[in-house]
Amino acid sequence: MSFADIIGHDQLIGRMQGALERDRLAHAYIFEGPSGIGKASVAKELAEAILCETSKSNACGRCDACMKFVHENHPDYLYIEPDGASIKNKQIEGFQEFVLTKPYDRDAKIVIIDRAESMTVSAQNRILKVLEEPPAYATIIFVTENGNGLLPTIRSRCQTVRMNRLSSSLIEQDLVDKKGLAPDLAKQCAAFADGSYGMAVHAAESEDFQSLREAVENMAAGICSRKFMKALDQAQFFEDHKEDIDQLLNLLIGWFRDIVFIKGGYDHDLIRNRDRLSALQTQASQLEYKEAVQAIERIEKAKRQVRAYVNLGLILETLILDIQEGMK
Repeated sequence: MSFADIIGHDQLIGRMQGALERDRLAHAYIFEGPSGIGKASVAKELAEAILCETSKSNACGRCDACMKFVHENHPDYLYIEPDGASIKNKQIEGFQEFVLTKPYDRDAKIVIIDRAESMTVSAQNRILKVLEEPPAYATIIFVTENGNGLLPTIRSRCQTVRMNRLSSSLIEQDLVDKKGLAPDLAKQCAAFADGSYGMAVHAAESEDFQSLREAVENMAAGICSRKFMKALDQAQFFEDHKEDIDQLLNLLIGWFRDIVFIKGGYDHDLIRNRDRLSALQTQASQLEYKEAVQAIERIEKAKRQVRAYVNLGLILETLILDIQEGMK
């Protein structure tokens, strides 16, 4: 891969390439933004470009360093991700040893810490010791959905790069050109992804995608008709598919957003679930505009709780009861 293979983020990539050409990289970055938008991909391409032996601002993909990077055995590159629910002290001990050992090949070492917000406070304090006096050859990249999950003392020592959601049209075109999807399916997947390329690809490749949509429609039907026991029964499907819970909640937000658009008289081109327009219109007739907006707010709250690893069954039950309370 190279920077050219990354969808979107052209401005950021241009800035990173300019910094590479001028040898003006910061010693530590925080790449922050929603899930699936390409944060880790940009970080990895930056790491490969730093280590590349022949190119100044982009990995050539052919030199010995690039080949080692691609095969994940470059001695001067370390990628850390959560071990279970969090990044542990033991992993950060390995990070400290890695960073403080001089480079083998070029005068550079790169560490990517993915889902960095999952680091324990103790692990973050260990990281801080390195950030206070970083070796000149080290570049550390924190990848996170929530930069506020990092200690203020860490954030103050890093350059924060905010990465935004991608446009649906950009995702749609890439799914057609590079994934070979039919245009109608590409449009549907891009619309549901809410700016997340990773989520769009998952939707395109998932055999369960349509069953997830059906579960969301049924959940919304129970809520809108005020048959809350039906909604609670449907919550069991959400719990049984906890590996897809982020996508399910995003789909549920998208469904109620469509209802808001219908209630508000917006252009139907904004509606994601256009193939379910009849069901949306029926449910919209059962809700007040304010109730639909409040439902979105409560689902967003549930998403934040899921990321905090709160009990999923309890979150879903509380979500439905909260929406019910807002409809009284």
